[in-house]
Order: sequence, then C-alpha cells, then structure tokens
Amino acid sequence: MIRSRSSAYRLPSLEGPSVFALLYPIPPPLRFAAVAVQAEAALEAPLAAPRTIARLWQDAVARRSEHPAYLIEDGGTWREVSWDEAARTVDELAHGLLALGIRKGDAFSIFASTRLEWALFDFALGLVGAVGAPIYMNSSPADVAYVLEHSDAVGILCENEEQRATLGDASPRHVLTFGDLDELRRRGREHAREHPRAVDEAAAAIDPEDLFTYIYTSGTTGPPKACMIRHRNYYAMA
Repeated sequence: MIRSRSSAYRLPSLEGPSVFALLYPIPPPLRFAAVAVQAEAALEAPLAAPRTIARLWQDAVARRSEHPAYLIEDGGTWREVSWDEAARTVDELAHGLLALGIRKGDAFSIFASTRLEWALFDFALGLVGAVGAPIYMNSSPADVAYVLEHSDAVGILCENEEQRATLGDASPRHVLTFGDLDELRRRGREHAREHPRAVDEAAAAIDPEDLFTYIYTSGTTGPPKACMIRHRNYYAMA
C-alpha cells in the first residue's frame, strides 16, 4: 500500500513490496511518482531555476540527502531508503538509459504495478528528458499495443516475464523487466565513468514546456486517450 504523508488518500498496490512514500495528495488519475519529491523544494528553489521535474528532484536530493525518502515493506520488515540511496539509483538508471540510446523526447512505457522501482525509473526518464507512457496493469493486449504505437514508445519496462509475454508483435526496441534493472544500473555505472556529466547535461537541456508524461484513460468506451503533461504542470502540482 502507498500512503500519502499528508492525507488519508491511499492507492492499493497490485503486487510486489509495499512502499510508504513521502507523497502529497494528488487526484486519483495521476501518477504518484512525479510528485514524490518534497513540496518545499519547489518553494525554496530560486525563481530563475527551470521548473522541471529533473530540477525538482535534484533540489530535493541536495537538501535531504541523508534523510529517509521512502520506507519499503518487504518480507514483513520495513527498510528506510534515504534520498541519497534513491538518488544514486536514479542516477545509475538515467545513465543506463543514455547508454541504451534513450534521448530527450523518446517515449518509454511502464507496464507494472505501483512500487518503488516504478517511481525511481520514472524519475530516471525525467532526468534524461524522456517521456513516460504508463500502461495500466489490467490493460488488454490490444490496449497495450495501442499505447505503445500511439506514444511511439522506443521501450517498455514490464513487471515480469508474464507482462513481457503479452506484448507479442507490439514489442518496442527495448523491452525490460524489473529483473533487468540491476544490469541497467551496471551499464549506467560504466556510462557514468566514461561520461560523468551526461545526465546533468541532459537534465539541463530540458525546458519546462517539454513533455514529461502521457496519462492514458482506461479505454472503456474506446481506444485510450492521452493527456499530455508538461514538466511545468507537474512542477506546479508539487
């Protein structure tokens, strides 16, 4: 279960470890990941700073590196994840995405249940200027294929092999599961050694007007429809 720190609003976790995230209440149709940073980071940031999710994340990490960002329930115990640990994971994933050839404006889907890896991968997409295109876990194969085609996704992160198997001919160029993220992080560390400034440069190139994510409807009365959310939109919510 994922709980808002400042309200009773709750999102049920479909599978996997539960996550307690430092969240602020948002409307149910919207993803939690994009606003998992502290609102005060936005309030304290210099007015001249670009109002992007990448900058919001970086500011929050800089202010709270040693403080807990998440509590993860796994196997009946709780473990703190500090901002520093989360930032290291996001940075390695972002470098890994760059190593795959993912660039600003590329769409990348996430077809998985709500969990910490989902959120951190989403932030990694935001740091390199890629565009999230999340897919509901209960989507039909036809709707999954539609979202991948409509968003022109170059990749997809699946929960596991079961989700991967439903893609069929709709598979984009890059197909990952949560089980592949350790290898992506390893590639990211190699990329960081060779190109240490690559992620910072990618983040600096993002404009507040750039697209951050697609939010698709459930498609109950027709094909899923996409709402295009810019960086400045999510920044304003946080």
